[in-house]
Amino acid sequence: MHYYVEITCLPDEGVSTAFIMGKVMDVLHLALVNLQQRLGRNPVGISFPEYGGAAQMGGKIRLFSQDQAHLESLNLPQQLQRLADYVHLRVSAVSSALRWRLRRFSGCSRNPLGSA
Repeated sequence: MHYYVEITCLPDEGVSTAFIMGKVMDVLHLALVNLQQRLGRNPVGISFPEYGGAAQMGGKIRLFSQDQAHLESLNLPQQLQRLADYVHLRVSAVSSALRWRLRRFSGCSRNPLGSA
């Protein structure tokens, strides 16, 4: 079984999605660094399912792990409490029988090896 937490930015006229997601990333960065210091490794992955290129990460972030305890130890509901009016958290489990589709995007517009 694989587990994930999805953080979704709620629309707000007064605050941009980019601003809120920046604040969320500040919290996630500290939580992931603390987890890595405790365990000596980081068993939690991160994805941006609404990534739109041109440095636009979208309004969703997913954290995933094979162990639900690792996600719970991040204590995200409490960590993101001050942003509760702007974000929604959803915790889900996915059967191991399902395949994950991962795509890696590079910020480079050219091939780093120099070929066309």
